[in-house]
Amino acid sequence: MLWLRVTHALPASAADLVALLNAMAAAFRIRFGPNLSVHWSSTNQRAVWHTSPTDEIGVDGTDVGSGAVAGDSVTANVAVLIDWSIAGTYRGGHPRTYLAGMPESDLENNSRINPVPLAALQTASAGFLSDVNALTAGAITRTELGTVAFFRLHSALAPPVFKPYLAAAVKKTLATQRRRMRR
Repeated sequence: MLWLRVTHALPASAADLVALLNAMAAAFRIRFGPNLSVHWSSTNQRAVWHTSPTDEIGVDGTDVGSGAVAGDSVTANVAVLIDWSIAGTYRGGHPRTYLAGMPESDLENNSRINPVPLAALQTASAGFLSDVNALTAGAITRTELGTVAFFRLHSALAPPVFKPYLAAAVKKTLATQRRRMRR
């Protein structure tokens, strides 16, 4: 799941959200696809735009694509870990993305990524952040990729606080969502 904060002129429209979603999915595919196994594919996306506390627009994207690196990928429970920097912290530590589809040929050993693909993934992550933050679509005039803090000091925030991503750091050690391999 990825969060965006958008600035827009009224009225909000489903067509603008579909255009934004497809552009974001294309940026993800273009940036990360060349570094992922041919066994990785992106076939559907879903976006929900909360236009007010009581209204939302939901759409499905249409962008499709796959990875470009021939050969086997690591097992489905193993992922590249991207840590996103934000100003401050929030409950849960810091935001991260688990990226599946790592080619086995890009591994140094069973748990570490070779330096060259690691650098390519770092470049892809930074490029994706920059690409998404530059997106516009119709009445949507600005976007920011980030995360949302729902709690602070064990109390619910009303409204929740959006925290934009400042930078990305790809970890050289593979991970699972339970982080059992991160040591």
